Amino acid sequence: HKAILAGMEAPDEMLRRPAQVDSMLHVISRLASGDSLVGRDVPDMASTIQRQLEDLERHPLSVRIDNSWTKEDSTDSATVVLGPYDYRWALYQLLGTTDYEWLPGFVWTFAQGDERTLRWWAGIVARERRSYMGSALGYCTDCASGASPARRARVEAEATSALLGDVANLLYPDVCDAWKVRELDESFHRGPQACGGPSLFISGTLDARPPPIQAEIARKGFKTSFHLQIEG
Repeated sequence: HKAILAGMEAPDEMLRRPAQVDSMLHVISRLASGDSLVGRDVPDMASTIQRQLEDLERHPLSVRIDNSWTKEDSTDSATVVLGPYDYRWALYQLLGTTDYEWLPGFVWTFAQGDERTLRWWAGIVARERRSYMGSALGYCTDCASGASPARRARVEAEATSALLGDVANLLYPDVCDAWKVRELDESFHRGPQACGGPSLFISGTLDARPPPIQAEIARKGFKTSFHLQIEG
């Protein structure tokens, strides 16, 4: 049998490392600073984000929006309070997706106090706060995968100094108590899983969910494997 695997997550990689998420953010920051046009306005995106987070910690924003920004049928309006977590969450939504190219523009226009940017940001946050939780399957699968004590400790330690904190893990592992799913034992976390068939792993160099390093970790247990990294 042969296998082609994309977006691979290794056995003990369900909890995402904040340092790995930050590393991809810094990659985008370097690309932005090296661009002849973008670099003029966003010479150091990571430092700008750090200052914005500090400002939001001291002074959260209140943004008034109508429901055209939340894409709801009602004509009501609402005030959305935005703090550091909301900013980290919005940045993470753009990171590691095809929308990553909007990251520098979002950071710059927010720094300029652009009203349209603030309303767009408030709109997606409001939609997320009121959206449904999604499929139970995803929660149960991730909760069953769990994380080793060493992985949990590493994630907690990195989150304290990471620019985006622990936003990549959102409710995990706390939400797992509600689902009452039995976590797999340590034999699963130890990995890598052994496989004798030829396998091709595919990653993008700008993937953040999950990053290419996870494919490298996973393929260690595959006797014959190749890792194709596509630019972008």
